[in-house]
Amino acid sequence: MSTQIAFVSQWECNIPMKSFLETTFEPGDLRMVEAVLDEWRGHSLLPRDHPDSELAAAILLCLFRAGNDTVAKLQAAASQHRGLIDLAAAVSRDGP
Repeated sequence: MSTQIAFVSQWECNIPMKSFLETTFEPGDLRMVEAVLDEWRGHSLLPRDHPDSELAAAILLCLFRAGNDTVAKLQAAASQHRGLIDLAAAVSRDGP
């Protein structure tokens, strides 16, 4: 499967550059993002070692930086993110 999404920028997160670059992550934040990523991967049937899993992780980190800092907010943002929707559709269509 070939994904056409190149990268996730701070502009896609709709946050100022300074805030984007200065975001720090606590261990609990990373565990939360990982839990939401694992849930998303399970739903989309994307294996953990698939290259697109890294892209999904980057998108979730960006969504977290944009203020989706609870599990519920991050899940809601992920369910509406076009890149994650397209990735899941591609995996469903083409297989992992």
